Amino acid sequence: MEFYFEQFNVAWTEPRPGLIEANSTGDCKFCRTTEEHAVWLADNDQRYSSEPITLKSVEALAGAPKGQLYLFAEFVQNPVDVVTADGTVTSSEDRMDVQRNLALKWSGGRWYMFAVEVV
Repeated sequence: MEFYFEQFNVAWTEPRPGLIEANSTGDCKFCRTTEEHAVWLADNDQRYSSEPITLKSVEALAGAPKGQLYLFAEFVQNPVDVVTADGTVTSSEDRMDVQRNLALKWSGGRWYMFAVEVV
């Protein structure tokens, strides 16, 4: 789970499309949206100037079927600028505390994100 969000940060700061997609299932809407943003950033020669999120805590939730894992995560959307290659700021994100329910699926010897839902 931590690895997923590390890859999320890299995908938007370098930017590097493909990282989010490689760590999620095809039916994860959040994953598709965040991957599309990584593609947009790369196509428009823009990037986040620092990590957009910081994971604060994760706890397991009961009720997941076999081969799945339900989690509750708290993280911070960091205050960060989106910049062009020459450092021009095109937009800025404000700090925000975020809580999400996550669902992971075990496949091929590893976990994949398949849902991120607002609490």
